[in-house]
Amino acid sequence: MPYVQGSLINHWMQLDEAGTKTAVILIDEQEGFSFTSNSGSSLTLPLLSNQSAVLQLIDQLQHATAFFIELNPANKKTWKATDGKLLKCVSSAKRKHIPKTKFSAFDNTYLRSTLQQEGINDLIAMGHMANHCVKQTIFGGARKPTGSKSEDKIVRQGAINYDYSVFSSQAIVSGCIEWIEHPLVTLFAHI
Repeated sequence: MPYVQGSLINHWMQLDEAGTKTAVILIDEQEGFSFTSNSGSSLTLPLLSNQSAVLQLIDQLQHATAFFIELNPANKKTWKATDGKLLKCVSSAKRKHIPKTKFSAFDNTYLRSTLQQEGINDLIAMGHMANHCVKQTIFGGARKPTGSKSEDKIVRQGAINYDYSVFSSQAIVSGCIEWIEHPLVTLFAHI
């Protein structure tokens, strides 16, 4: 997919000036989950720095909110909360926490109802696991097989199924995002 030339942040600021409500959805950036000092990932520090730069703008913009999406599987090992470095970028008044148990942040959570209540239709997606949780949150898809034939046939909904416009950049998502191609998804060349 070709990247849109220009800056995600510039586009976002134009949306804010026009009075458009936006939400930054940070997916699965739990403490120690992706930002460990000895992970060896070359994306770790630039990714964290770029995500922080986006989050730091939320308090400056009038119509922006942060949603910290956290994997919290029921009856299983619970992941830690969102990385503290990222949480500190946004005041508590402008952030919300959404626990999830599936890949998609829209699957069996209150994300959609909260976005609807706040009149938000434009999302900035950032996070870890581009080929899993980020992708499923944007596009939805089949549930992970559970062994139950009726449960396995259920299809998860993603942001585009609810007509949200989604914006992102490779600089704020971990892993390859070349699979993103949809009229409601805009991938910027720069943050």
